[in-house]
Amino acid sequence: NFFDINIFNNRENSEQRTITAKSGTLGSMDGGIILHLKDGQIHEIMNEGKDYTIIDFTSYDIAVPIDNMALRRKNLKSRGDREMTYSMMINKIDFY
Repeated sequence: NFFDINIFNNRENSEQRTITAKSGTLGSMDGGIILHLKDGQIHEIMNEGKDYTIIDFTSYDIAVPIDNMALRRKNLKSRGDREMTYSMMINKIDFY
């Protein structure tokens, strides 16, 4: 389970959208993942900032196809501790 979720739309030339939720879970589907969000709001700024909309929801699902996910690394040589395999961590410990 996840708590205090904030999702921001970062696409250029589109409406700005922020989705907040008190909690959520992840599910899988063919070719992607599903975010199951609970108790939240969708905030949208449209028409070049002229319109602002808030939508309340008790349950909201977002499907995220794998091909739309940012899976490419900017620097393949550096990885955070949560991205390393066991052998990578052992090698890093031995290096220091």
